[in-house]
Amino acid sequence: MIAYFYPPCNLTASQRPASWTKYLHEFGYYPIVLTRNWEQPINKPADISKPSGEKEVTEENENSKVIYLPYKGTLKDKLYTKYGDSKFRLVRRALSFFELVFQNFFFSVIPFSNIYCKAEEIIASNKSIDKIVITANPFVSFFIGYKLKKKFPYLKWIADYRDDWSTTELGGERNFLQQIIFKLESASERKWVSTASLVTTISDYYLSKISSFVNRDGKVLLNGFSEEDFNKVIPLEKQDELVITYNGTLYSTQAIEIFLEGFKKVVEQYGTKLKFKLNFPGLAFDKTQAERVRSAMKGYEYLLNITERIPREKVFELQNESHAFLMVSHTGIKGIPSSKLYEYLCFRKPIIVCPNDKDIIRDTVNDAELGIVCDSTQEVFEKLSALVDNYIANGKIPVSGNAEKIMNYSRRNQTKVLAEILDSL
Repeated sequence: MIAYFYPPCNLTASQRPASWTKYLHEFGYYPIVLTRNWEQPINKPADISKPSGEKEVTEENENSKVIYLPYKGTLKDKLYTKYGDSKFRLVRRALSFFELVFQNFFFSVIPFSNIYCKAEEIIASNKSIDKIVITANPFVSFFIGYKLKKKFPYLKWIADYRDDWSTTELGGERNFLQQIIFKLESASERKWVSTASLVTTISDYYLSKISSFVNRDGKVLLNGFSEEDFNKVIPLEKQDELVITYNGTLYSTQAIEIFLEGFKKVVEQYGTKLKFKLNFPGLAFDKTQAERVRSAMKGYEYLLNITERIPREKVFELQNESHAFLMVSHTGIKGIPSSKLYEYLCFRKPIIVCPNDKDIIRDTVNDAELGIVCDSTQEVFEKLSALVDNYIANGKIPVSGNAEKIMNYSRRNQTKVLAEILDSL
């Protein structure tokens, strides 16, 4: 398994491959994971680019092996790490452009090319290894699969898309240079993934787009939640405050203002009877989006709890102490559930979906019998008011949902799906 993001990296992307490593042994597989070193904590975007690790480190037990390889970074990374945005901005942009161009042709340009070298060494010395899972992003990781397939034609590899690449509907219009990069990367995606046995991704909509683009069959492989978290959930005692939590990243395509306007109307209606709080753990990682929420809540800033990236254990505490959760769909775009959706499920509390994606988010929360789906500020006001009325009358938000259906979304069950895919190769 090749996974650029992997614990102790504290970014959400690391949880998907880590769960596979944890459970694959239950289904007859011994995973060997290759990743980069993550000794450097990730508290801000620049930290990802910092050099990390001086030597190869192996962690091994009876169920798996994880090999961490030193990460040196590129010249652009080193300039960004040392000077941030204050100096050499044009130089860094130029270097970034040339890296993005040349990594489509020259493998040595990739700052984690040592992962390929290690994979080649391991496979050459152990002919019993005949299956590889490569999870992206970075999408240039698929270049590794392409090269390994050329070197060892008997290998079968899976291109796992946590997000889509050339088929993405996020990001807006591209300028001239971005168009050049897009055309090169589109050609590379088709070329590299053409050697994969199949693709996996996080929704039916993504799968239909990606499979058509790369001309490869595929399977849906959801993100999930930890069963250990499911078992640690504690019903809340009566409080004089109702707490709603939105976990992690926010994008410009997510119209959170629809919910916030409805929420403010609820506060105006019930503010004398009940206190309110909105948690945004990790949102301050993106200063622009944090300011966007503060601006939308002008006059109500006292209700906000916006934090920098914090340990997952602390996020769990905030979620456990919440009465409901918020999912904000991308306007006009289907098929993007994000990992937070599955984390929310294990708490068995109401999940407010606003706006309605009319796709996997809506279907998932309704399947779990936890959904409060809204498409307008007025709907938010009406449905949230009903939730508040119930809370005032009964003093709590009960643990609810369909436990049997919720468990289908556990990481263990999704790893079982991966094992069945591997069996079929």
